Amino acid sequence: MTVDLHIPENWSQVTAEQLRTIVELTQSELSRETFLLVLLCRFTGIRMVAGTTDEDNRKVVRTGFKDAEGNLFEMEDWQVSDFCSRLSFVFEEMPRDIVCPFKWDRRLIATSFGDWFQADALMLRYFTTQDPQYVEGAMRCLGDPHENPSPVDIELMQIWWEDFQEWMIDKYPYIFKKTDPRKESVISPLETRQNIMLMLNDRRPQDNVKIEESNLHDVLSALQYKIEEAEEKRRMLNRH
Repeated sequence: MTVDLHIPENWSQVTAEQLRTIVELTQSELSRETFLLVLLCRFTGIRMVAGTTDEDNRKVVRTGFKDAEGNLFEMEDWQVSDFCSRLSFVFEEMPRDIVCPFKWDRRLIATSFGDWFQADALMLRYFTTQDPQYVEGAMRCLGDPHENPSPVDIELMQIWWEDFQEWMIDKYPYIFKKTDPRKESVISPLETRQNIMLMLNDRRPQDNVKIEESNLHDVLSALQYKIEEAEEKRRMLNRH
């Protein structure tokens, strides 16, 4: 009998359901070896049954499994080890380029600037206080409210948010810089908002509401252009 097992081999291949499974398992007290074996079973739909032993009855050399249809098959220990080693990225690599486990788009393509900014301020508060009410508020801002989010939902939100922040740094390098979100920001969200509005409203504060209602990436692209333009002027002046 041929058994074809498919598993993700990096974070970008992990589905939303699989990401939730990973987080659920991280909240249990499993050794690394057991964690990876359970993950293999959960991802492939197989389950382990009694193994077979070598001729001296000293150790298991093959492990028995059943597939989703109940068919029994065996894998050599090295095969089990090989599959588990492919899943070791969950321990050895930071979650990057991951799927969004919630209802919004993973890049917030359809999100307004105001909704993102409020969610960002709430997540900053969460990282400094560890109070789940701020995660709940951020999720509501982004369009997938969770009343009293579970520990798994909170961890999923944290993982996705940190990945999204890394992506934003790469996309808008003039706006965002690497910081530790677990430390208090020197500039408050209110000051940050004021600075952004001053750069974009052309001294027309009455336009602030329109800016907040505009698409997040439209606003950030305009802000990135303004900063780049200012940086280029500064470089030109320094040459003279």
